[in-house]
Order: sequence, then structure tokens, then C-alpha cells
Amino acid sequence: MNSTVRSPQLPLVKPRRLAPGSTLGIVSLSSPLPAQLPRRFERGCQALRDLGYQLRVPAAARAQHRYMAGSVESRVGSLVELWEDDEVDAIVSSIGGHSAHQLLEHLPFERLRARPKPFIGYSDTTTFQLALYSQARLVSFYGPALMPQFGEFGGPVAYTWSGFERALHTAGVGPVPAAPGWIEERLRWDELDTRPRALVPGSSRRCLRPGRARGPLIVANAGCLLLLAGTRYFPELDGAVLILEEDETESPGTIDRYFTQLRHLGVWERIAALGVGRFPKEVELEDAALDELIERSVGPRRIPILLGLEVGHVEPMTTLPIGTLAELDAGALSLALLESPTEDGGAPDRSAPQ
Repeated sequence: MNSTVRSPQLPLVKPRRLAPGSTLGIVSLSSPLPAQLPRRFERGCQALRDLGYQLRVPAAARAQHRYMAGSVESRVGSLVELWEDDEVDAIVSSIGGHSAHQLLEHLPFERLRARPKPFIGYSDTTTFQLALYSQARLVSFYGPALMPQFGEFGGPVAYTWSGFERALHTAGVGPVPAAPGWIEERLRWDELDTRPRALVPGSSRRCLRPGRARGPLIVANAGCLLLLAGTRYFPELDGAVLILEEDETESPGTIDRYFTQLRHLGVWERIAALGVGRFPKEVELEDAALDELIERSVGPRRIPILLGLEVGHVEPMTTLPIGTLAELDAGALSLALLESPTEDGGAPDRSAPQ
């Protein structure tokens, strides 16, 4: 059986908007760090409670099996149980890792589509989120995770929280504002993360190729997107506004390799526009080298290209939907959401007395 054969495309399904007092389920689909760094995990949970949410935190969210957050069966079971719990309004990933794609062939996508709810995460959960889009045509959100962002000392950075709130609690339509700066400082979790980190003021956005285009927004960690190449889970990219990001473990050589493979897959000939997230300083990819890498990879096709977006493994970060209509104007350094990623009449307001 050819794994790349696709069934007829389903209509896009949007989850319901969140309301005050919404209940969030916490899942760990990859890394066992919640088990290894319990203080950071609990601090993220408390930050969400302080922001007015109720939480459902199953034991599986803190599990460990070797280098994974539990067995495949336990991770699938925990995710599906939370998804089908009518008291849970949205699901937040605890952190990334390397193992989320192990789950894909075991997930009941038709059941997930039948009960649409927001899923929020990034990094390794790219594989699950793109599979939600390709298999269930369900909108998810590329945004903050429990431990990295909500577990920050003092709670999430203001820009990160406002992006999350705008995406999940409002119609979420309009320009995605630029961040007032970025954070480069690293503090070891559960040891040194006992104070706020310093913000470097300024904007990281810059135009590589001017132009304006619109299309379905696809946001992904580049390496995780490529894990799906040749499988039925790889998303449809024709006419898409594609935004890619990567983490601090990469290097100029690995970034080059990813972008070259995307050329070999014909991605640059199919998308309408390209956005690239700001890379963490550990990648050591200077602007001139990045520009050369992308120009060589993308080739002569004149698509708009905007660099330095506040996406993924950077802080602060924004929250972006996967699957709804967006417009990228590289010359204006702007990204705008043209379609609400959520349905009105949000989750029940559970903050009010019953």
C-alpha cells in the first residue's frame, strides 16, 4: 500500500474558542523532562492556574519510559482520553522531544475530528499537529508549551501570553505584532531559573525577498516536518504560507541540509510565501550565511521571504494557527491572520459559580 495516497480532502474544522475558567489538559507526547524536572513542570501548571485556567493533569503527563514520556500505548491513551473528555476544553503540550511521531499510526484521527478542541504546542509536536491537519483537517496552534514558556520564572513573558490569549480567547484575526525584543540568556531549569531573564530590545524581523502573498498558514519545525516526508501525514503545501523554525541544537550545516531537502521535495515551487523564525543564538547562523543558504535553496522563484519571526524556539514567542488563511508581506515585515482559527461560542465559562 502506498502511504502517500490521500483520501479526498475534508472541510477544515475549527475548535471552539476558550473562555474564562476553561479546563486545559496537559499531555507529554515525547520527552520525559516532566518526570526529571518536576519543579519546572509544577511551576508551569501553577502559572496556568494563576491565569484563571483549571487543569487536568493525568499521571501519564509526568511519566518516563527510557528516553520517552511513557510507552506509545500510554501516551496515545492519555491523549485520546483527554481529547474525548467533555470537561477538557483544550490540550497543552508539556514540552517537545523526539518521539511524537511514534504515535501517529495509532491515533484515531476520525474521533479527534469529531470532537474538535485546541491543541497547543511546538517543536516535536509538529508531527502530531501536521497530522491533525493532513488526516483530520483540524486547526491546531503552534504556540507555547507548559515547561518552556508557562514555566518561566514569574509566568509567561508578556508578549508570549498576549499571543496565546489573542489566538485562543478572541477571533484572532489581524496583524501579528512584532515582539519588543528577544531573550538570549539561558538559565538551567530547576537550578538557576530563579529570576526573570534579560530582554534584548529591538525587532528581529527582516525582509529577504519583498512581496505579498496569502494562503493557508502552515507552521513547523523544519526537521520534524521532514520526518513526515513520503508519508501520508505530510501536509498539503500548495499555495501555503509556510513558516519554519528550528531549535538550539542545530547548526548552519543542518539548517542548510533541511532547506536543501525541501528543495528536493519541490516545496519551494509550491508554496506562496516563506517565513523563517529567528534562530537561537546557539545555532550560530549569521544573517549573511542564512541569506545565502536560503537564496541558494529556494532558487530563482520570487516568493516573498520574511526572516526573524517570533516563532518556535525563541522567547518571546507568538501563537499561530495551522490551516487557516494568512497573509505575509515581507517588505512590510508583517504577518496577518485573515481568518479566525476558532469557532465563536467558546468553551463554557467555568470561572463563574455553578
